[in-house]
Amino acid sequence: MMTKIYLTVNIICAVYILYRLWFFLFRRKAEGLWDRLYRWARIIRIMMWRWHKIRMVAKAERRKRRTVRNQKKKKEAAAVAPSTYCEVIGKTKSVYIPDPKKAKEPVRSEPLPESDFIGEDDDISADDVDDILEPMDEEDLQKLMEPGLSEADPDFSQAMTYDDINNMVA
Repeated sequence: MMTKIYLTVNIICAVYILYRLWFFLFRRKAEGLWDRLYRWARIIRIMMWRWHKIRMVAKAERRKRRTVRNQKKKKEAAAVAPSTYCEVIGKTKSVYIPDPKKAKEPVRSEPLPESDFIGEDDDISADDVDDILEPMDEEDLQKLMEPGLSEADPDFSQAMTYDDINNMVA
């Protein structure tokens, strides 16, 4: 019973506070609160627009100075570069010239293992190769199609329990 009374009093208080807040914010006697807030919002928006405009002008000026500086560097680089210079995607400006003394000996090389290969036999003629397939009998086909005989491993002839598996792992 006390809980219901407590809850009812809290709900009535919350409704009354929201009612008074609603009338304070939206009544005509709010001393022009919304007009003042709207005016301040417009002033702030204009100030932000001006600040953004100044920042964009400064950014364009920096970009202009950067392009002028890059053009001067390109002119200096063009004076050094050969006349047959071509633009290539992924180009590099450094050239790697290996040391000729080190180039004679391979790095990280291992000797090849000995092989039993003696070469190819050049004297094989087409008559020496048996390329005729003989037809098979039914008995031969049955032997080929027979499943292979498999025997169970005597060590694993029965199912294992979890204890046995844990003992094997250990």
